[in-house]
Amino acid sequence: LLLLSCSTTKHSFLNIAYEKNVPSVKEAIKKSLYTTEDQRFGVLSKLDIWIKAIEKGKILPSKAEQDTLLALCYRYKADTYQSFKSIKQALEYYNKAIALDTTDIKSYFNRAGLYFNNLQMYDIANQEFSEITEKSPVFADAYHARGLTYSFRDMHVEAIVDFNNAIHIDNTKQIYKNDKTASYQKLLQDTMGIPKLKELMERCPEDTEVYTTSACIALAFEDYKLAKRLYGRAIETDLWNATLHVY
Repeated sequence: LLLLSCSTTKHSFLNIAYEKNVPSVKEAIKKSLYTTEDQRFGVLSKLDIWIKAIEKGKILPSKAEQDTLLALCYRYKADTYQSFKSIKQALEYYNKAIALDTTDIKSYFNRAGLYFNNLQMYDIANQEFSEITEKSPVFADAYHARGLTYSFRDMHVEAIVDFNNAIHIDNTKQIYKNDKTASYQKLLQDTMGIPKLKELMERCPEDTEVYTTSACIALAFEDYKLAKRLYGRAIETDLWNATLHVY
């Protein structure tokens, strides 16, 4: 184990043991940001100290390893600036992080979140989330976030498809399911809701909710035969859902 010592950095919060490899140093950086030692230094100041030490070759010798560590520090700086609502600085450091490490999906995701949450630039955010799903097809949060960009623009079919993609990857997160239900509720208020639901039956044939929502519309038009058929299809997609059998 190595130590980034006081004699080198003159800052006690960096006295964290690490092995001479990237994963270990990454963990040391993360731990140092949340240590209670040396309260004189905030997160940004601590990161600046790490950055100087990395750039001087005091942590790891190879340029590739240094770039990976610097990218992590830049992402942490960007996250911190974003939490302070300093959007220009946050975007600057996300860009710097991505330029150094194109494999860091979190930098891409957090930058896309900045475009979505802080700048309301939904088209750009959607494009960035799409790029993330290409780089990491099993990143459920990226599909969910892209679904939100569609939902905010009243593109509920596309939103539901993405929410389903997220649920397929990780069905433990209730927020994915809640947002999908919310999009279905908006389709009920859409004058083009019926053709859009038909499209969803083709694109998401295993989604129980598309059939229960369509059945609600059939009931509203007193088409009980169609409603019964739709509820039957819903049951086929979710045999163990006891509430469906009530219908």
